[in-house]
Amino acid sequence: MPLESKLVAKVHKYCAKNDLLYINLKDTNLNGIPDSLLINRQGIHIWFELKREDGSGRLSPIQTYRIAEMQGYKCKVHVVASIEELKTIVETYNGK
Repeated sequence: MPLESKLVAKVHKYCAKNDLLYINLKDTNLNGIPDSLLINRQGIHIWFELKREDGSGRLSPIQTYRIAEMQGYKCKVHVVASIEELKTIVETYNGK
């Protein structure tokens, strides 16, 4: 699997097991928008930009801009390169 595909598959599996709504936003008309949105049962929306698990992925300038813009709107936005990072972040919002 190329690029972040392996991590996307792990995120999808994790969300299915943990009652999280997962939306992969690979096709959007807004450049730089994070590629994943998770919503928990408390209605908390958590945006994730997924990067390669080997650490070689970098944010583009438009991604950096868009993430800062979204955080200015009080969005919860995170950049992760592993399922462990994502789990830790989700658990903080779920109160675990």
